[in-house]
Amino acid sequence: MLTDPLPIKRLSLGAHAAITVISTDNWPRIDAGDGSARYVLPSITIAGTDSNGPSTLRIAHSNSNEQKPVQTTRTLIRFDFPVMGPEGKAYNSYAYAVIGIPQTPVYDISDGTTLVSAASLGQGLVECLIGALAVSSTAATLDETKIARILAGES
Repeated sequence: MLTDPLPIKRLSLGAHAAITVISTDNWPRIDAGDGSARYVLPSITIAGTDSNGPSTLRIAHSNSNEQKPVQTTRTLIRFDFPVMGPEGKAYNSYAYAVIGIPQTPVYDISDGTTLVSAASLGQGLVECLIGALAVSSTAATLDETKIARILAGES
């Protein structure tokens, strides 16, 4: 079980601090249109495992009516990585994030007058997500065990 309360440190994307880069992969765009684009990499290694075929990255934009009457702008970022089971059958592993921002002026809840930009709100949400998945709860460092614990069933 993860700790309660669960400490989540958020990385500052705006701090431009150095991070460890394990690789730089150039994903060629293979199609785009109607608010989405798809990129395909013929081969990639993730977690020491070579892909069993092309991996894809999709970025898509849409609107939803989940907060009627105000629409929500939704941005999807999804990675798909093919793997193979012991019987030779192909499976798909994936990770994705959806960022939803209401299409209305939004204000800081503490004072109700300070306008918050959609870009700042989106960045803050991503910082929280990264913190929840990959930042140590006890130090200002990345922690690969945090995602392993979550994937193992801790909540």
